[in-house]
Amino acid sequence: MLLQDSYISTALLDRDFNFIRVNKAYAAAGGRPPEFFIGKNHFDVYPSNARAIFEAVRATKTEGEFRGRPFDFPDDDARGTTYWDWKIQPLLGADGEVEALLFTLLDVTARYRTHLELGKAGVAILSDGGAIMDVNGRLTAMLGRSRGELRGEAWLTLIHPADREAAAGAPDDAHRAASRTADRKVRLANHGDPCHALVTLSCVHNNAGEPDYYVLHASDRNAEVRAQEQRERFFDLSVDLLCIADFEGRFTDMNAAWERTLGFSRQELMSCPPFHFVHPDDRASTLEELDRLVCDAGATLSFINRYRTRDGDYRWLMWNAVGHPELREFYGVARDVTEIKRFEDELLAHRQHLEALVRERTDALVATETRTRNLLAQGPAVVYACRPGGDYGATYVSPNVLEVLGIEPERFTERSSFWADNVHPADSPRIFAGLAGLLERDAHVHEYRFRRADGEYRWMRDELRVLRDDTGAPVEIVGYWIDITERRAQEEALRQARDAAEEANQAKSDFLSRMSHELRTPMNAILGFGELLGLDQRRLSEIQREGLGHIMDAGRHLLTLIDGVLQLAKIDAGKEDLSVEAVALAEVVARCRALIRPIADRRQVSIAADIDPDLFVLADQVRLKQVLVNLLSNAIKYNNPDGHVRVRGCLTALDRVRLSVEDDGLGIPARELPRLFEPFYRVNVNTPVEGSGIGLSICRRLVELMGGTIGVESELGRGSLFWIDLPRAHSQGLPTAPREGGVEMGRSEAAPGTLRVLYVEDNPANRRLMQLLFQEHLGLPLTTAVTGEEGLELARAAPPDLILLDLDLPGIDGFEVARALADDPRLASIPVVVVSAHGMNEHIERARAAGFADYLVKPINIPRLTEIVRYHLARAR
Repeated sequence: MLLQDSYISTALLDRDFNFIRVNKAYAAAGGRPPEFFIGKNHFDVYPSNARAIFEAVRATKTEGEFRGRPFDFPDDDARGTTYWDWKIQPLLGADGEVEALLFTLLDVTARYRTHLELGKAGVAILSDGGAIMDVNGRLTAMLGRSRGELRGEAWLTLIHPADREAAAGAPDDAHRAASRTADRKVRLANHGDPCHALVTLSCVHNNAGEPDYYVLHASDRNAEVRAQEQRERFFDLSVDLLCIADFEGRFTDMNAAWERTLGFSRQELMSCPPFHFVHPDDRASTLEELDRLVCDAGATLSFINRYRTRDGDYRWLMWNAVGHPELREFYGVARDVTEIKRFEDELLAHRQHLEALVRERTDALVATETRTRNLLAQGPAVVYACRPGGDYGATYVSPNVLEVLGIEPERFTERSSFWADNVHPADSPRIFAGLAGLLERDAHVHEYRFRRADGEYRWMRDELRVLRDDTGAPVEIVGYWIDITERRAQEEALRQARDAAEEANQAKSDFLSRMSHELRTPMNAILGFGELLGLDQRRLSEIQREGLGHIMDAGRHLLTLIDGVLQLAKIDAGKEDLSVEAVALAEVVARCRALIRPIADRRQVSIAADIDPDLFVLADQVRLKQVLVNLLSNAIKYNNPDGHVRVRGCLTALDRVRLSVEDDGLGIPARELPRLFEPFYRVNVNTPVEGSGIGLSICRRLVELMGGTIGVESELGRGSLFWIDLPRAHSQGLPTAPREGGVEMGRSEAAPGTLRVLYVEDNPANRRLMQLLFQEHLGLPLTTAVTGEEGLELARAAPPDLILLDLDLPGIDGFEVARALADDPRLASIPVVVVSAHGMNEHIERARAAGFADYLVKPINIPRLTEIVRYHLARAR
């Protein structure tokens, strides 16, 4: 029967778990009147209770009691959460079947509150299955989550994901341990900075010895962890050598100071046998000291031994160590006292030396005085002392001054101004000006000329220092002189040799410039008249046209040879100007393919390219284009009909880019490869291909000037692969157009009309060529002048619309003509175009700086001349 007035909450359920009766205590626990429960199903009222447990009780058909885990009623009123232990007992009928269930509750809220509120740690009450039943405010603050969010979750959600595997076994450990507790040092799963905590899980057992529930305590370890990190930083940053070793002498831990001091890595030091790095002479004493630590459990103070460094040297270490018998290890602090030891050894040696001097003081003083006298008398340096100011009169000069300067030492001390009177007059103002600040610097060095006894001046190096008394007042200057006349003569000889080398280099540059002019001038007439004849081949017979073709081919070949020889000479003279920048490799290859495609089409050779558009190299764009065109031209010329050429670009080691040109043509014999890049060397492959033999030599030197390398791989009959390695450019920079001579020209046409052109040129053949070009090709009148003076007179008399001007003229040169034109307001706006055989960069740059409108290099390119003339005349109209 129910105990209506009992303080124990009791309810009677039928076999289907419907409430039959409840007492007052149960109704009060549920926060409802008794009639609320009658007829309702237990699991409709408390859906959180485990139906399986109730079903198991009903199925047993025994009158024994069954206890369940604590649970709480919903805290939907002001009373707050209450916790209950419960038990259930089946009531059997006469037939042994379960007729009803007696369900009782015991309020254990006070016990749980005690767990939650005791201490300053974060606390959670866990069910025997690991679910969070409740938490205290301290734990919610540590986690940054509310009590409502945490209740009902698995307890491992409190732990940082990285530490959950390590913490998962704590409930089982607490259940089995005699202390009923298990500790884990983990991080909590909070939402801010990592919260290090010591988590203690306590298992509370029921009367049957089974886990009833768990109490989790989380103590904040952040301060402890920070302290540990500080200790570790101190351990690693300490200048002393800190270590832990086992009783066999093998290191188990050490700080970074070991690596800095000995040069070996931490792994090397810890993996080697005991005493491996100890000096052989110190191993026995080190072993004895270790045995004393092990046997006596004492401490080592000021024990010294030597440890080998990576470079084979040894460092002296002073040890303070203490043994720990329980852990069978010792803790040591070693300090590098090598310098102290060396100083002590030197001090000991010095002390022994002093003792020897004391014992033999008379002989030592005599020997010292004799030795000093000999040094002063026979040494190369003249030692002196003088007054610190005035005329710096000498108070002492060593005897060897007689040998060095031919002057008796007494001469310096007899007259205080003797030294100053014999300094070279040209050096005297500089010398005394330098001595004026001596007392602030305390030391000075100067070089000057001093007169010997025979009247000859010798160069002397004078190093001096101020001596002071205890009060800091200057009392004397001491120093020494060394005769450096021969050294000064050598320096002067080196200067003259350097000047001569610079003059020779300038002469070579002038020679190159003159050779360029002298070789291009006749070529201008040869190729110019040849091109002029070729403009109207109807006037020529077939034999004349054939001869003209041979003349032009030979002329162009000769011009190529001249340009190649001059470029090689420019490179060797250091006159080749390069502008290294970030160059888009794919863009350069595309331009070179476009230039070389007509030749490839005539020979029926295909050109394929595989270049990453994001690949950039550090190079001179114009020179790189020159090299690539040369390699492509060779790959086409030495290929077979219907052959193939492949251009590739890829990254290699050391952050470089390889550009390769591969063909499937004739190939090169292996014996020829070593000399392939020599000037004027041509490979003998039995082909009619013409060449100068300097193209590859120029390629190699240009590539090397750009910081790259060039090479070749070839197999006779199977083709060749030429490659260039250049530094990779990591930033693209701004795209740049290739540097070409001249300005950008428009396509405007100019009608003859009254337009006038003046040509100033002293070479008759070149004047005649230009006259024919203007008459036959341009249809324009041309006025010519032989000298600069004549050209200025003609320009002033009838200002032309355009002036073509040679630079090398008799009388005033082209630059002076240009300056005279610029100074005349009527002539200053006339465009002046240089027509010169000077093709060196310095001439072109100088002409641009002088304000010339354009620059044409002989031999003249007739289409280019036509374009420039028409452009400027169109602007003049």
